Amino acid sequence: MAKHSFANCKIMLELKANSSLKKLMTGNMNMSDQPEQTLETQLRKLRERTSAETTIIYNKSVQDLIATNIEKTALQKGVLAPDFTLPNATGQEINLSALLVNGPVVLTFYRGAWCPYCNIQLRAYQEILPQIHELGAELIAISPELPDGSLTITEKHHLAFPVLSDVNAVVLRQYKVLFTVPENIREIYLKAGLDIVKANGVATWELPIPATYIIDSDRVIRFAYTKPDYRERLEPKTLLEQVALLRK
Repeated sequence: MAKHSFANCKIMLELKANSSLKKLMTGNMNMSDQPEQTLETQLRKLRERTSAETTIIYNKSVQDLIATNIEKTALQKGVLAPDFTLPNATGQEINLSALLVNGPVVLTFYRGAWCPYCNIQLRAYQEILPQIHELGAELIAISPELPDGSLTITEKHHLAFPVLSDVNAVVLRQYKVLFTVPENIREIYLKAGLDIVKANGVATWELPIPATYIIDSDRVIRFAYTKPDYRERLEPKTLLEQVALLRK
């Protein structure tokens, strides 16, 4: 009886996902839960609030990071995604392979609860979480912050997906998305009252690029967004389209 129940449940999930795929591909999926403005528009408005002097410094640091080729050296489409187990905001251990049993996983790396760009991104992803689930996928977010930071951003935006803490950046290194914050940017952060060392609980100034991956049930990366500019993020619409492609 249990075997039949499991099989029936799996069939229902596949039917639901296929229905969502058809709606998305034909433009009939209800997207009313997405932000009225695109994510890019919201991020651009935030960028415009930064002073011209600081913007020049940030632009230079981004160009320097791009020159390291991190966009290409970060894990890419087609490779096996490293498995991991990390604590969520309440201390519960979350394992990637365990989530993949039920379907694909969208994995996004963010800098921390202190980052306004990350807050906008995760809030936008929360708004499309029902569509992600309809497509049979799950969403998780990882930062190098201490669990208190994960709890802060989870509660602030009422996030209903796992927000995990990768203290010591073990997983970030495995996915090759980690970089060291340059000295001049550290000075700007500290003057603004932001201490990355304190937020992350380790004596290093390391952060991830805002990478987003879609991982299939075989733990293979099927889509990789690895742009190093922290002011740019993967659009929710594009994310949904890429998740839907796994069902074709």
